Amino acid sequence: MQFLAANQQTDHDFIGNFKLYMHFIIEKDMATMYLRFQVRLR
Repeated sequence: MQFLAANQQTDHDFIGNFKLYMHFIIEKDMATMYLRFQVRLR
């Protein structure tokens, strides 16, 4: 039972980290796209 609880906790942490990672990548992509758009406008 204890193992299951620990396993679920790790799973939850992994999902949280994954979401954070995805959010970071999306934000970075948006910033890059925005910069490219700005350069294209000049």
